Amino acid sequence: PANTPVPAAATGCPQGCTTAPPGCVIKGNINVEGVKIYHVPGGGSYTATVITPANGERWFCTDQEAQANGWRKAQN
Repeated sequence: PANTPVPAAATGCPQGCTTAPPGCVIKGNINVEGVKIYHVPGGGSYTATVITPANGERWFCTDQEAQANGWRKAQN
């Protein structure tokens, strides 16, 4: 049926991923003050942001996933 939902867990990062699955390009970074900030492609700090999973940083597929895990969107 056309209205069959696609399971989010199969294609997304509902708790954040330690490696970026295809199409999941949002970077969840933790700054020096411990603030969780996510960066989207085209953002001012996106290219320079490196994700270190050992520090709790994660990849996300959607803004909603990042926000649900406590990250806020970068202001630049």
